[in-house]
Amino acid sequence: MDRLAPVILATAKLSRMSPLTVYKLMPSGAYAYATLSESYSEEEQREIHFRQRLAISFRNVSDQIARLSIIDLASGELENHPQGREIIVAPHETEKFIWERRWSPQAELATEEEINDVRSWLFNFSFWVRDLGMNVQDTYVFNGDLRFFARDGSRLLVRDEPEHAWTEDVAVPSQMRVYERLDALAQTGQPS
Repeated sequence: MDRLAPVILATAKLSRMSPLTVYKLMPSGAYAYATLSESYSEEEQREIHFRQRLAISFRNVSDQIARLSIIDLASGELENHPQGREIIVAPHETEKFIWERRWSPQAELATEEEINDVRSWLFNFSFWVRDLGMNVQDTYVFNGDLRFFARDGSRLLVRDEPEHAWTEDVAVPSQMRVYERLDALAQTGQPS
């Protein structure tokens, strides 16, 4: 069954020009946005949001058709891809997406504890890779550091790049391969 398993090279890339965008509510009631070119501190108590976008690509480096199921979006979403829908990647082809996450000082960034919570800064986007017949399943996970924020009393410190700077992250298999078809047969008591 191992011959049926597709192999995916999945990468996530930070934008070199603007890994983080800030949206500020202006007195007019409209939002103005700007990309960060340097670190700064946010002292005003106005409504503000931060948005990060990563370019994710799934390259099928095998001769098998791959079925990808997203199991953890790392507190973000994939643009133009309905949640719960599988991604099909043909042999030796690549599918590309934009992952986006938003942060708010009033919600996820209000305290030092919230900022340091691993769920706030770890890009642990994970997915299953299966063959077309769902015989085998591999779990892949990214492990990118998205620590852009810190607190200094009431001031929010915003970095223009993550604390541990990176430009590309590669998803790695995180668990033992699951043989779904064999496991299903074993549960029904049928001979394999």
